[in-house]
Order: sequence, then structure tokens, then C-alpha cells
Amino acid sequence: MIMTTMATTNASFSPFPFDELLEWHAGNRRDHLPWRDFTGRKQCDLAYRTWVSEIFLQQTQAERVIPYYKQVIAAYPSVEKLATASYEEFFGLYQWLGYYSRARNMLRTAEAVTRQYGGLFPDNTVALRALPGVGAYTAEAIRAFAYDLPTLAMDTNLVRIFSRYYFGAKTPSLPRTIEKTLLEQMQSENRSWRAINAALMDLGAATTGRLMIDFDRYPLPGCRFAMTAGSLEPVPERKKKIFPRKDAVRIIVLHENHVRYFSSRQDRYEPFFLEPSECEIRPAMQEYFFQNYGLSISVRPVRWHGYRDGTPHMLANAQPQTGSADLRPYPRSDHAAWESSFFTSCDRE
Repeated sequence: MIMTTMATTNASFSPFPFDELLEWHAGNRRDHLPWRDFTGRKQCDLAYRTWVSEIFLQQTQAERVIPYYKQVIAAYPSVEKLATASYEEFFGLYQWLGYYSRARNMLRTAEAVTRQYGGLFPDNTVALRALPGVGAYTAEAIRAFAYDLPTLAMDTNLVRIFSRYYFGAKTPSLPRTIEKTLLEQMQSENRSWRAINAALMDLGAATTGRLMIDFDRYPLPGCRFAMTAGSLEPVPERKKKIFPRKDAVRIIVLHENHVRYFSSRQDRYEPFFLEPSECEIRPAMQEYFFQNYGLSISVRPVRWHGYRDGTPHMLANAQPQTGSADLRPYPRSDHAAWESSFFTSCDRE
């Protein structure tokens, strides 16, 4: 499965230059990533390690994932071993990655794969998507890396690569004609789709965050001019205004299932305010609550950022996972009233 989009076009597109991509990748491989060690591994091992890495990599940078991946694989070298773990045991290895629903889903999936499939992840999309926490991208990553099937683990980085190749600029979605071209090409060519997916992911990592690409040095030739019909003008990418995250006051809304909201004060409801810091927001919040209240918390991505009295602020939701603290709970209505008052006083952009 490639992807489904709303875009349509009558244009005809040339095949994608996978040979040039692989030539570039020969000198730009991220072989230091431990989940890229495919040599001599059985499919059950490949599928398990791919699944663990892709779940950990969701909204988390690869370099940060490496130590957690290594310690989980060391403690639970197979999906059957992970299926026997309690949440409390697994939590100790996972907790600083956040997104604790992922941890619970991983244990549920490990149990399902062990019970239903004898420890071997299935190789078809429908069965994989039925596993807890396995979405379209993760399913195709398992099919590509564990089974070397002709599929692409399509994410925003791959959309960026294909749209830059065919249009010379990033597009919000891929036209169906490009999807059809890629599918036909993949079915007709005898390649290692494991190698193709690794090369695309590494190219995406190498170009992520660059607003404009130097096409003279880009490893894929013919960018902007690859269309054989229905030519389109490249759309220039607009430079984004960078929000000063390290200078921002961090606001933490600590709640329990959006029912009880914990206050930093005893006399009225108010969330927790942290001073600006060089540290990333989520680790800083987790460290703050662990050191001051003995709580391990899960932190969601930043929900809002903006300015108040000219000072940058960031707001994120969090939930306690383990530990207990003498924090006064308030109902949702008190939190809603605080938010209304706070956002009313924020600067207009």
C-alpha cells in the first residue's frame, strides 16, 4: 500500500530513479542505527525489531530512540519475551520516551502476536493493521523491512521526496497518477525493497528541515523536469518564522483523563509554570515532576505556543503515570475557565 490522497491529475509521470537513489545511499547509509542490522536475522527477529523501532520512532528523533531501543531489545530479545512483561517492568525501560499509550499497546500487540501468530508478525496489511497501535506506516515498514515486499512505508518525509522530484517543491499530498506510477514500477522491478525504503528514509532524514533544496547537488536527477506531460510550475517554499522555544515559559496542564485537573496552588486552580530552559520541553517537564513531586508523567506534544505580554509561552498536556503527590484536583470547568481567561489575555499575532 502506498497512500491514498485527494489529489487527482491527468498528467503522465516518468518512473522514479531508484538506481540513482541507491548509488547515493551507498555513501550515506545510517548504519549506526541498531535496527538497521539485517544481516543473518530471521524474519521473526527482523519483524520484531522493526516494529519496536518504528513504534519508538513515532514523533521521536532517531538519535534519542537508540539507547531505549537497545535496552528494550536487551531485556526482551523476542516478542514472546515482551509478551510476558508487566507494564511496571516495561515502564522502567520506556518511561522517558513519553506517549505511554504506546507502551500499553506494545504489550497488547506482543501478546496478540505470540498468541495468534506464534511469535511471527503477519506479512499482510490487514492483519498488521488489526494489531493495537499499528497504523498504515508501521504496517508497511514491517512488510518492507522484515519481508522485503514491494511496498513503501510512506510518511511525510517520503511525500516530500516524491513531490520534490516530480514538482520541485513540497506538496501537501501526492497525485494518484504518481501513486499509480510507483505501484506499477515496484511490481515490475526485481529489487530489494528493504534497501529502497532504507535509502528513502535516510534521504528524508538528510533533507528534513531544509526549506529549499540545492537541486544541482540533490541525488535525484531531473528534479522539476521529471514530468513527461502536464507540466506544473514549482511552488516556492515559504520561509517559516521560527518560534523561540528555548526562551518560552512552559505551561503544564496536568490532568487525569481530562476529568480531574491538578493545580499548582491550593487556593485556586492554576496549571504549572516552568521557567525557560535550554532543555527540550518534554524531558524538562518530566524531570520537574519527578524531582519535585515524585511523579512520573507522560507529556503530549506542545498544544499551543504564542506570546503573552511579549513573552513566548508553550502549553502542553500531561498525565501522571506512577507515584502520588499532594496536589489538589479541580473539575474540568475550573480548567476551562482558566484557559478562557489566559488565552483572552494573550497577544494577537
